[in-house]
Amino acid sequence: MMTSFDDIINREIRLVVPSDYFEEVRPSAIPGLNGFTFRTSIENSQYDRVRVLTINNAIILTTGLKERLFTMRDRLESLKELLILITDHQALMASNDLGDFISESFRLDSPYFLDMTCYPDQDYQTTIDGMNFEDLHRVIRDIWSGWLRYDGPVCGVQQVNIELMKDTCWKCERSIRTVTGLVFPDQQLSTWNNDRWLYYNHMVGLQALSDNHALVIQAFIQQLRQTDPTITPVSYRYSHTINAPYWAASCPNCNALRGDFHVQEARTTHLFDFKSRSNGALQYYPIILDVDRPLILLINSGLDGCPHTLLTGWERVPNI
Repeated sequence: MMTSFDDIINREIRLVVPSDYFEEVRPSAIPGLNGFTFRTSIENSQYDRVRVLTINNAIILTTGLKERLFTMRDRLESLKELLILITDHQALMASNDLGDFISESFRLDSPYFLDMTCYPDQDYQTTIDGMNFEDLHRVIRDIWSGWLRYDGPVCGVQQVNIELMKDTCWKCERSIRTVTGLVFPDQQLSTWNNDRWLYYNHMVGLQALSDNHALVIQAFIQQLRQTDPTITPVSYRYSHTINAPYWAASCPNCNALRGDFHVQEARTTHLFDFKSRSNGALQYYPIILDVDRPLILLINSGLDGCPHTLLTGWERVPNI
């Protein structure tokens, strides 16, 4: 008799989670969708409970099912419980829209969501980094124990950094300090002119920010300009280059727009210079911001790929 996908997941979980920590094995009335729930070890300070949702190749996505999944995901996130979505690779191959739904709509970059695919041709092993295969029970063990954790920005009110760059106006050729955008540091420090910290993924440029976030930055920059008038004002400007308006910096002397493309190009010269922070080529000012999900998506949408950055994602922390 062929072992079902849910039986395989059940076996893998029970290999590492003690039976008295199991709370529920939940067969669903929806074909292709089942669930498991277990409490975490006493050493795990992140979550009290983990919900596992499995999807196999019998799943049929409907609008109603999608809404139910969204509701469940958001409720668990509000409760600060981890949802692990485990998908049979055969299900992804059998459904044209399942993979798109998970990656584009359902998946969250969050400490309360982890999605993994199990591959039948790899003895149902999985991967959390997209490169290295490992047994599913090893991943479950490390989550249960608190050894596998999410590292990256999360939603909520927090301190982030506004970046300023030493620059020269393309029009009047005077020295200015251009506001480039936001970075999300991996730790909080009293001073930022050093290499003791990294920022996640990439800088989010002014042009990508929502009006709510841009207005907070605009007000903060106005305060900074009271003591340093060389800092570029931030405003909603029309660009003749792209024939559209967006939030951008402008020269404090001649009002020339400091467009996004040229800011990014000038900034590149500093990203691989280890002295760019200590010599003031790049400067950072902390600001309190209410970070929402769209901004998290922006943070995770690119990578500067320089010595000052690190990737978000799940990683193991030894000897907790």
